[in-house]
Amino acid sequence: MLYYKTSDLSAQYFMRLILSSAKSINASYSDEAGAVQFKVYTPLRVHKLITKIRRRLDDDIPQREQGGSDTEADDNGRFALLATLSWHIIGKMIIQFGGTEISPATFFRKEKVGALKWEYIFTARDGKEYRWYFRMYSSTLKVNDDAATVVAEYKVSSVGVVSKPKRPASLEIQPEFEYMADEIMVTFIYLEKIRRSQVDPTQQL
Repeated sequence: MLYYKTSDLSAQYFMRLILSSAKSINASYSDEAGAVQFKVYTPLRVHKLITKIRRRLDDDIPQREQGGSDTEADDNGRFALLATLSWHIIGKMIIQFGGTEISPATFFRKEKVGALKWEYIFTARDGKEYRWYFRMYSSTLKVNDDAATVVAEYKVSSVGVVSKPKRPASLEIQPEFEYMADEIMVTFIYLEKIRRSQVDPTQQL
């Protein structure tokens, strides 16, 4: 995994995942070397959407003698099913992750921060609380304490102007939090769809 230096004087480095599409729930997430690390696919359905998140398998992990529906291979490598998000038009939303079913209504704690604006708090596997902050053109995950250490940040794509080149959408994870990349990805995909629907209520994907 490649790391890239931030522009500030702290000389910190981060893991940058570049989206193949501006639509976060239908995109591959590649590092700067071009290696796909995550794949997210959401086929359009009439009554509900089902998002599948797959993550790259390391090359040294033996391939099963009998293939299963939880893995797939293509020109980008081998990928295992990480999580499934079922977006029911009518009924409750369910996240299948880590061998369990998660109800977002109980997993996330919402806090209102303004008119029609919410922030989402969850407890990760390490026992700590984290908070997703959502803005018009970015989303930031921080540790939910007084220090508010930045964990990850999503930046939407920019069309580019004369003085600035076009920039693809990206998800940047600080290296000390790479161990929870799976949880970051799953919570990001779920909440980013909510953020996008708030920015543009007419879009489904």
